[in-house]
Amino acid sequence: MPLGTIQVPFPDSTMPGTPGHFQESGGRIINSYIEPLGPTAPSTVIYRRAPGLRNFGTTVRTGWRGGIQVAATLYTAWNNRLVTFSEAGGAAADVGVFTGTAKGFFARNNRVAPASPAPPDIVFVDPDGNSATINGSTIGALTRPTDMGAPNSVCAMDGFFVFTVSDGKVWASDNNAVTIPALSFGTAENKPDGLIRGVPWAGQLFLFGPSTTEVWANAGTTPFPFQRSVVIPRGIAGSYCVSGFEDNFSRALVWVADDNSVVRLNGYLPEKISPPDLDGLIEREPAVNGLKQSLEMSCFISRGHAFILLSSPTWSWVFDLNTNKWAERFSYLQPRSRITGGVFAFNKWLCGDLLSSNVQEITNLAHTEIGQPFRWRIESGAVENFPVGARVGRFDAEFVTGVGQASTPHPMNITAAVAGTAFTTPTGTANRIRLTVTTTALYRDGDAATVTGVGGTTEANGTWPIDVIDGTQVELNGSTFVNAYTAGGVITGLASIEPIETDPVVEISWSDDGGQTYYAPIIRKLGKQAQTRQLVSLIACTGRSSWNARRWRLTISDPVYVGFMAAYQARSPKVSDIG
Repeated sequence: MPLGTIQVPFPDSTMPGTPGHFQESGGRIINSYIEPLGPTAPSTVIYRRAPGLRNFGTTVRTGWRGGIQVAATLYTAWNNRLVTFSEAGGAAADVGVFTGTAKGFFARNNRVAPASPAPPDIVFVDPDGNSATINGSTIGALTRPTDMGAPNSVCAMDGFFVFTVSDGKVWASDNNAVTIPALSFGTAENKPDGLIRGVPWAGQLFLFGPSTTEVWANAGTTPFPFQRSVVIPRGIAGSYCVSGFEDNFSRALVWVADDNSVVRLNGYLPEKISPPDLDGLIEREPAVNGLKQSLEMSCFISRGHAFILLSSPTWSWVFDLNTNKWAERFSYLQPRSRITGGVFAFNKWLCGDLLSSNVQEITNLAHTEIGQPFRWRIESGAVENFPVGARVGRFDAEFVTGVGQASTPHPMNITAAVAGTAFTTPTGTANRIRLTVTTTALYRDGDAATVTGVGGTTEANGTWPIDVIDGTQVELNGSTFVNAYTAGGVITGLASIEPIETDPVVEISWSDDGGQTYYAPIIRKLGKQAQTRQLVSLIACTGRSSWNARRWRLTISDPVYVGFMAAYQARSPKVSDIG
């Protein structure tokens, strides 16, 4: 490191400090996450942009309540309605009335679909006591024994549906059926704290109460097959405060505990993973009837990183199980993430959306949230021990750029054109054009391509921004599918069609009062598409005798790949340090 240069201390885990006390901040990571680099890389870690959102399916409903994929169908619950999606997404198919408005829990038994004599049973329960059964496209009522209270959660294990009830009892159905025998129950009675939620993890049932968690295992007994094995002296804060057990995630069991901390199961030990800043935010959330139902925990995976998302109405924090680090996530003009719920379906991580009535896909291939700006931001801690007397400073930030296409793809043959994602028009609904090509490896959302020679679906011919659907399919953004495809067609990749994506910028601002006030940002270009590494520099005279204790903020709103490695603060060689 050159003489008079010091590395700017950007944090590896967000540390915003107590709300309103800016000087306590150790720096922030917003809509970003860190990833370690190799020992010979230019930096030990890189800050990447968090995965964005793109549309998977549309509905005319409101109030996402949960979802589950069974065979080739995704079932999703909304306020008083059940709808389904196929793997193609698009417009939802209505199934019928589904009583309730609270978020709830789906479970299915072990019958294989399709199967004889019937497809798998699905059960839905919400904490308000609403419940239903689903068999194919038939919605039914859950039949309960006369002395069984209304369940507040359901899960499935070993072919049994398992229901928790607030009075502390846990009930089980017959194997691979929805019938509940009158004596098929046990009682979580280590403490008289009742039950809030049950989830399966590592072949055992975890039954969460307000102050304890009981672990039960399948003992093969009748009429109730489960027996208690372990009691964990740590409860749960609310019905929606546990995640990590979901199908195709299963990295760790994580929950918000009764002591206002976030814990991860280590053996049978609840290991605290939340920093004091997050503990304070959880503590501030109001409890109604002893439960913090405003807290919601969900999960998703992107680039191999397993993320746990914890949200309240006014904030969202994300824990990366790969690195054991936290970041914050905000949506455009919102105090929290618009993501609600997380379900793996059709080899995608899907979620509800607080700002629309649609189902969205969480993906690293999108750098926006459904076309809205998705602001990447990191803030440094205070730069200490900077040489005294340095009136003019130089700030250098190293970015990996290369936004959009890695290189312009050669012309590729088109082998199919079909109706893709549905959208609403003034007269009804329509679909974008979805093309099948050789490979999409060099394309990114927002790139442009010219389509020529398509027969039948001639409305595809022209130049379009594209969205990458999977390894062989793209959609033409702004197109409308009208005519059936017959044959032919070539697609040629171009530079990105959006000027901001070919010449994106980073906003660099700083604070000299501990982070309370940031000066108007200086705009610096990140470099054009296909440039792979860029050193962005800022030279500014501030009139101060030193830049000691300065904090830096970097912000990128343009919808591009972000890879930030390091920043350095130095005396400028262009101006004397004397005087």
